[in-house]
Amino acid sequence: MVKKGYVYMGLGFPVIIHNVETHTVRGEELPKVNHNKLNEMVFEALLQSRWRLTGNQLNFIRGHMNLSQVEFAKRLGFESHATVSGWLRKGDEGSGMSTTTELA
Repeated sequence: MVKKGYVYMGLGFPVIIHNVETHTVRGEELPKVNHNKLNEMVFEALLQSRWRLTGNQLNFIRGHMNLSQVEFAKRLGFESHATVSGWLRKGDEGSGMSTTTELA
């Protein structure tokens, strides 16, 4: 079956995939996609987004870059991972990261 607007939740936040073929696995409808390509496309889209990042989206970006919270904090110019940890705990809410840091 082809869905016009499938909401995929496998990355920790909703991603709408347009015109995707789906199949059912163990009673769950899943998209037939190359997940590596999907992850890369979502990563690029988040980096170019005009919208503020949520904690879950920030966590996805960190994970996609294969960085620990400490490494991610250092990349952003922070001494400790405590600030990053606070952003990630926001979940579906806005991370609270400053616009300047978000652009970095």
